[in-house]
Amino acid sequence: MHLDLTFLPELQTICPQLQILHMDLTYYSQHENFDDSEPRYPCLLGPQDVPTWPSTLQRIEMIHLRKWDSQAAEAFFKSLIDSAESLPDLRHLVLKAELNIAWRDRAGFREQWIGRLRKVFLGVFPEPDPRLMSSKTFRLWKEKETA
Repeated sequence: MHLDLTFLPELQTICPQLQILHMDLTYYSQHENFDDSEPRYPCLLGPQDVPTWPSTLQRIEMIHLRKWDSQAAEAFFKSLIDSAESLPDLRHLVLKAELNIAWRDRAGFREQWIGRLRKVFLGVFPEPDPRLMSSKTFRLWKEKETA
């Protein structure tokens, strides 16, 4: 049996200090004569399986997520957005997924959720003050200001 994501609803409870969650769900065929590189679980995550995220997470990288439908993916992405305030240290978020839906629906789904995730997680920071680049530069600027 291959690993699915049904442990995610319990992740906050079972791994409260987790900092890095990295999963590559690529499966390789071990035989030349037949293709056994498909996941053997019925679905990756059900729509009722809402993930919980430890507040200590700094990095989430989950790639080659497949065998799930749009409702399950929406529940997964919504759980991240709903938990954003309790994930203050999350600095790296990589999600690569394949959904079992038509390509037009997939394109719309991608645009919708990429936009939401960027709005929530991608911080917009002002450019740093050039006077504060080094302590020497700051000291020289401060001397000019006081003189």
